[in-house]
Amino acid sequence: MLPKAEAFEKIAGGDESYCITNAAKDLQLKPKDLFSWLSTNKWIYRRPGAPGWTAYQDKIQRGFLVHKFTAIERQDGSEKIVDQVRLTAKGVAKIAHQLVQYH
Repeated sequence: MLPKAEAFEKIAGGDESYCITNAAKDLQLKPKDLFSWLSTNKWIYRRPGAPGWTAYQDKIQRGFLVHKFTAIERQDGSEKIVDQVRLTAKGVAKIAHQLVQYH
């Protein structure tokens, strides 16, 4: 195993989550390439008419992805709930291992 993949394996036990853009930087990928990889490999998908990405349930159940919900206050004082798919440390480690196998 390459040192980078080993490092991700060591942090895989943590319960932190990472936005896909930051995870891409850690994996030394362009964010758009990681989004494309996640979509192609059935980790995330877009619902018709929905603005963001949704995690496949099997990836959530395996502990690779989570959804983070955040309340944002609008200028008029009302709140809007936004949803973001995030990679867990375990998910980042899994991707690192898969990328090593392909390269």
